[in-house]
Amino acid sequence: MDPLHVGKYGAYIVPAYGISVVVLIGLVIQTLLAARAARRRAEGDKEREP
Repeated sequence: MDPLHVGKYGAYIVPAYGISVVVLIGLVIQTLLAARAARRRAEGDKEREP
C-alpha cells in the first residue's frame, strides 16, 4: 500500500500536511531564536549587577 494513497482527496491532504510541517518547523526555529535572545539578555543583566 502506498502511504501517500489518500484517494480523491490527496490533492488537498498532501499539501495540507506539507504546509503544517513548514509551519511547525518555523515555530521551532522562532522558539529557539527567542530562547537564545532571552538567554543573552539574562547573561547581560548578570554582568551589569554590582
